[in-house]
Amino acid sequence: MDEESDFTDSEPIYAPRDSDDPMDRSSLPQSVSRSLLFVLPREIRDRIYSYCLTAPDRDHLEWPTSYHVRTMSALSPSLLRTSKLITDEATPILYSSNTLSFSHPSDANMFVRALTPKIAASKIARLHLPIKVQELRMWMPYLTSNDMSRSLKTDYPALRDLTIRYKSNKWQHNASPETNLRHWGEDARLDELINGLSNVYYPRDQHARAQGVESEELPDASISDLVYAPGAATDIHRRPEDGKFEQTPPTIKVICACRVHSTQFATLTAGRPFTFHNVNQAPTPQQTAAFNSLAAQVGPAPPAQLPGVASILESLLPSAGPPLATAVRAGTEFRGFTQADFRGRATKATRLGGVGGKYDRESVQTARTVFTKKGQVLLALEVYAADFAAGGQ
Repeated sequence: MDEESDFTDSEPIYAPRDSDDPMDRSSLPQSVSRSLLFVLPREIRDRIYSYCLTAPDRDHLEWPTSYHVRTMSALSPSLLRTSKLITDEATPILYSSNTLSFSHPSDANMFVRALTPKIAASKIARLHLPIKVQELRMWMPYLTSNDMSRSLKTDYPALRDLTIRYKSNKWQHNASPETNLRHWGEDARLDELINGLSNVYYPRDQHARAQGVESEELPDASISDLVYAPGAATDIHRRPEDGKFEQTPPTIKVICACRVHSTQFATLTAGRPFTFHNVNQAPTPQQTAAFNSLAAQVGPAPPAQLPGVASILESLLPSAGPPLATAVRAGTEFRGFTQADFRGRATKATRLGGVGGKYDRESVQTARTVFTKKGQVLLALEVYAADFAAGGQ
């Protein structure tokens, strides 16, 4: 990421014999021999490097960086220019502890093939790829290929966490939220994306599913929360049938993002069912007066013996409606989502959004379900409502 550093592929990364011991000052280059930084153990130095080179709140580092994106200002990559030794020690941390984001497959390919030293590129562990439904055809050859010169799998061999935010167009704004929750998943392109990734990273599992055999265990989703540990090797395991080593597949997360109207967003994230009446809603004075009047006319006769009276009484009182569904648990098999899965999960943020070359502040409300398993891929549904403060669309 730092094009002006002296970092080269041919020079090994320095690692002291014991990371708990301070570096032998007699072995230090003269340029840093008096630096107090190298009096500290390697573990402490790595922590200092992490503070300087890790994006706050795990923000994505977008490349190429748009001029209105401010994430890079929170990093201090100039640290890598201070000395060759610091570059050797800190560069792997820069690449392994951040989540990189690319909006075009050629950017992802060129970043590791032309702009990043091989040693540093081999440390990249987290990717975030925003993909619109209209762009899926452009992305699929890169995501689902095993081409040694241009494919996600070969370009990022140390990948541990792959998150794809797929912007769907299946949400119908003229339909109710309840209807949309039943049909958003009927998306052939979303299925194509999930199946394509499974074929690349879990080919044996896909074959087993086709044969009706139970699939392998999904990688632990908590792997995305791991913190970079200097010197940690890429996980590999041996295939028993041919004795070859292969890389452990990454945790793959697909977020299906749907833009909704602000009123629908409010309905989805409200703590009540879709029906107007609620079991805890008190009857209005008009309902109470109408009920008392009808009850006086009916007298002691049971309402069930009078035609239509039971339905009239029911309509006058608050209806409990259908019971609230229970929110799904993270990591369970995908069976669809309901309103209960959005309850209490709404967040609000302000970001910059472009309108005709002009950038205005945009208020974005977002709610996302937990991740559930669809084959070997983790799937979540996200709804968001965005409104520009001025001049927006």
